[in-house]
Amino acid sequence: MSIQESIKIVPQGEIAVVEFDLVGEKVNKFSTPVMMRFKEVLEELKKSSYKAVIFKSNKAKIYIAGADIEEIKSMTTKEQFEAAVKGGQDIMNTVEDLPMPTIASVHGACMGGGCEFIMSCDYRIVSEDSSTKIGLPEIQLGILPGFGGTQRMPRIIGLQAALDIILAGKAVNAKKALKMGLVDKMVHPNLLQDQAVKWAKELIAGGGKKRRKKFKPQGAVNKILEGVGRGVVFKKAREGVLKATKGHYPAPLKALEVIQRTYGLSDRDAGMRIEREGFCVLGVTDISKNLIHVFHLTEMVKKQNGVPGVEVKPKDVKGLGILGAGTMGGGIAYVAADKGIQVRMKDLSTDALGKVLNMPATYG
Repeated sequence: MSIQESIKIVPQGEIAVVEFDLVGEKVNKFSTPVMMRFKEVLEELKKSSYKAVIFKSNKAKIYIAGADIEEIKSMTTKEQFEAAVKGGQDIMNTVEDLPMPTIASVHGACMGGGCEFIMSCDYRIVSEDSSTKIGLPEIQLGILPGFGGTQRMPRIIGLQAALDIILAGKAVNAKKALKMGLVDKMVHPNLLQDQAVKWAKELIAGGGKKRRKKFKPQGAVNKILEGVGRGVVFKKAREGVLKATKGHYPAPLKALEVIQRTYGLSDRDAGMRIEREGFCVLGVTDISKNLIHVFHLTEMVKKQNGVPGVEVKPKDVKGLGILGAGTMGGGIAYVAADKGIQVRMKDLSTDALGKVLNMPATYG
């Protein structure tokens, strides 16, 4: 794999467009060689005369899938995790500290380390495509966000929304990400890059200002809960975690502890250190190794076509007809529509059809 070609700077006048496109890989992911190359690119940007930077992916429906899970699985000591996590944190801090404004131009899955990366950028624009999902799934692997995710997400979208995503390992679609303030703009996929460049030019014309977005709660209740009443938020979050896990999974509780100790902390280095310590404690546990194994098994099942020993290529389904808008029919319709398939339904009950139409509003 040509690591130099996997991340490269494409000059566009005063704008540097950094393209992620890992050679020989279906997805972009943050492995050690990739991170080392990214560090080189960032050093080049620091010394350059560019007035704005756009980070984009050339993969179809994938922005950055996250860190390399195989590397996480292979680490066995706190010292190994300490070095790897600190290296990742330092790189994200370098992105945040670049002298020019940075824009993450996101199309497709942006998970884990990918999400942490775009949060270290000044601005975020996403495509409204159904493949665009942003989230922090680390809890599902028995670890916690370790590249600054526990520090930046609460600051950007507020304590309550951040806990909802981090403690459950959730991902949100583009529309919900825009609504909660995780991203700043949403456009049609065909317009994404043109709009990112246009935005960069506007920022340059306006003086090329950096930004460190800080969440501003709306309404008296939210202002209290994000401020003096945050103890109530943490208490309720802990109760919710214990109810869901029965105390068998340490990752969400450790993540909650890290956020509680660091929320509102002005010392970035101190916050990162606490996050790093929490990650290292979790990374060496058998629970994390077993959950990573479960993840691999799940991914393996997804790739199976149901016909052993035969190479089968599925047909490209663009339309679907469903008779019956009950629980099963409605669920099939929702999943299909979420994947961009046009669905037509028929049911004797208009109320049942109405419930199916309201599913996107229900599930976000």
